[in-house]
Amino acid sequence: SSVAAKYNGQHNQKAAWVEEGKKLTFHAHADEGGVGSSLFDDHAYGKCGSRVCKQDFSETYEVETVDFVGYLRRIALPHDMIILRMDIEGAEYEVARRMVTEGVACWIDFWEFEGHALYSPATAKYRPVDAVLPWLLKDCGVKMVVQDWYTEDWKVYSAWNESDACKLCPLPVISDDLLATSSDHN
Repeated sequence: SSVAAKYNGQHNQKAAWVEEGKKLTFHAHADEGGVGSSLFDDHAYGKCGSRVCKQDFSETYEVETVDFVGYLRRIALPHDMIILRMDIEGAEYEVARRMVTEGVACWIDFWEFEGHALYSPATAKYRPVDAVLPWLLKDCGVKMVVQDWYTEDWKVYSAWNESDACKLCPLPVISDDLLATSSDHN
């Protein structure tokens, strides 16, 4: 892309994943908010809650993958300044886990992580990762911001049953200060 060229960067039109050369199927959606996709066909945007409901949720497309850890190792070194914006529509939890287990997560200086745990029942199990990941990586110097539009995005918010206990739960913040305080009382 022209932005990548302008800043001596690289543009790689592939889906970030944990393996090279696979095909991931994305489920498209479009509404008044724009065009997007998800790895999951039961995502919040798959329900027509829009005031302008001209969406065709049947469209799917395949995207070739890039092994993100391998890619990062090819283009960067641990001491490089690395700023990462991760908004990969459901793949972020698998990719983040691989980054941690392969030892490259601590290479990141600033990481903006957009979590999609509550966008689909299939990904709800990853909700704790949104809280734990910044706490784990803080020890190696990673400054991390988790974007989780769960309560701000009305489609995501309305996709969950009113009785869902986590619908209104804020992202927990894990702090060493809180851990020290709780252990002092035991």
